[in-house]
Amino acid sequence: MLGLSPRAARVTWTVFAVTAGLIFLYVIRSTVGLFMTALFLAYMIWPMVAFVERHTPRWIGRTLALTLVYIVFLGALVAALVTLGAYLYEEASSFAQNIQGMIQKGHFLENLPSWLGPARDKIIDWIKSQFSSGGAALIPYLQGAGQALRGTLSSALYFILVPILAFFFIKDGRDMRAYFISLFGDARRQTLANEILTDIHTLLGHYIRVLITLALFSVIIYSVFLGVIGVPYSVLLAFQAAILEFIPVIGPLIAGGIMITVAGFAGFSNLWVIVIFWLVYRFFQDYVLSPHLMHQGVQIHPLVVLFGVLAGEQIGGVPGMFFSVPVIAVLRVILVRTRRSAASRRVMLPVEIETQ
Repeated sequence: MLGLSPRAARVTWTVFAVTAGLIFLYVIRSTVGLFMTALFLAYMIWPMVAFVERHTPRWIGRTLALTLVYIVFLGALVAALVTLGAYLYEEASSFAQNIQGMIQKGHFLENLPSWLGPARDKIIDWIKSQFSSGGAALIPYLQGAGQALRGTLSSALYFILVPILAFFFIKDGRDMRAYFISLFGDARRQTLANEILTDIHTLLGHYIRVLITLALFSVIIYSVFLGVIGVPYSVLLAFQAAILEFIPVIGPLIAGGIMITVAGFAGFSNLWVIVIFWLVYRFFQDYVLSPHLMHQGVQIHPLVVLFGVLAGEQIGGVPGMFFSVPVIAVLRVILVRTRRSAASRRVMLPVEIETQ
């Protein structure tokens, strides 16, 4: 009646529905981030639950196996916090108390390379001007950090909800998957949905396990190296590097900058040693270790990863940077599987017509 064909109307409605869905997800991005964090924790714990299920009597069941794994996991987490947490707290407290004195001493300025030329003098003058009044120029940034910290503390309920949601993700994951597949009408669409969910499950599980492996590897390597060469706060710097390992591309670069800056202000003169080690380690991890671990996982071009990280930061801050790569990988899985299904249907269609 309005001059629109049924096909055009369906396309228009689909575009409208997808756009409305994306806007809705953006509005509730905090809640989406909470559920994605819980899903991340669920994938961390899932291999242990599967191991317990395989090596215990059938009558124990998934709920009891999951409860046992939770008890062991929380116990290990508390033990780690008691042992390493106390040491990290001491280093962090010492660093917070000494940071202003280290800056005023200006060891980092003395270690700036001479090949910077005129830029070296400008950098020194700028840094001195920032801290000439006791760091007054940084007060707005510190106030912003304090507001962010208060916001995090006021949302401490999230730290309770995340393990609870992860528990239900593992406990009822099969039922959720079966219900989602049942929403698709015919058998062909149900098969496609099942294949997509299988690929996503394999991808996310492998990706998260690799990230944890790389983070643990970074903690060990950085703490040993920085401790051997005598850099202060070596364990603290190693842990911040491990945490930033979860942010692709940008995270390791920021971690390296923080290590060099802290070491310079602490009076470590041979900064070039840290720079060379960081470059060698990043080459080994990015081109040897990570590809070896990721050979069955995420296959995304680095430019797409960088775009996703930057876009994720604008949408959801640091959590958005972390979740950007998994989201892109999931979208890629859906696109690849859908295109394969459409291609196979186009191949089968002439055969079905000839048969009829």
